[in-house]
Amino acid sequence: TDNPNTLKWENCMMDPTIHLEELSMSPLPIEIPGQLKVNIKATFGREIPNIIAEVDLRRLTYFDFSIPIPCLNNLGSCTYRDVCSLIKQDNDFVAEARRMFMAGGMPPQCPFPKKTINIKDYTLTIPPLDYSILAYAVAGDYRIETRFIDQSNSQQVGCVTMEVTLGGRSKGPSLVPT
Repeated sequence: TDNPNTLKWENCMMDPTIHLEELSMSPLPIEIPGQLKVNIKATFGREIPNIIAEVDLRRLTYFDFSIPIPCLNNLGSCTYRDVCSLIKQDNDFVAEARRMFMAGGMPPQCPFPKKTINIKDYTLTIPPLDYSILAYAVAGDYRIETRFIDQSNSQQVGCVTMEVTLGGRSKGPSLVPT
């Protein structure tokens, strides 16, 4: 991003069923590990039985060139084919995400109900990345595009693109000076 203290985001689909209305995070740039205050307002326009989430994560470099970050250990450019099973997993990050969505009024269950989620000033704890692929190049600018697909009929129901800067204090080695 042009300014490491800003978050850019947009819905990347006309008339989405899952519509992001508000998104803010602080402090920026995001530090890993660290604490992140999150505000999200999103509307699910109808009940959705299950969601496929396709995440495209790219490291932005000079001259509008981007480097795709591969999926490794469920981080990076990953396709999550069964979000209903994912939200039941018993790991720290998923448990933290469940608490955040419950605080915003979205129960961690399927089907996803028709409703508006309103997460206000939720403090998210971001754990260290250790030696995953992201730890090698964590500090920098990223573009994340997430496409949401209704698993029951393969129809895209939402798409959000955001650009954010990660400050990166990961324990893993870095190829970029921090």
